[in-house]
Amino acid sequence: MVATWADMRRIALALPETTERPSYGNDAWRVRDATFAWERPLRRTDREALGPAAPDGPILDTLDDALD
Repeated sequence: MVATWADMRRIALALPETTERPSYGNDAWRVRDATFAWERPLRRTDREALGPAAPDGPILDTLDDALD
């Protein structure tokens, strides 16, 4: 089962002090103004690396050291 954007939003907002605020026109989630997850389109280099396995639509990107 693949998580939906609604699942991601629910999980992210369940974390303490998390807020949701757009960044560059896409959804992004922050803790104390440090972004830790955001929606973004695939880049050309992503599509080249993934080839036919590249998903359609945006992907979720994360930064795990944003909360240090």
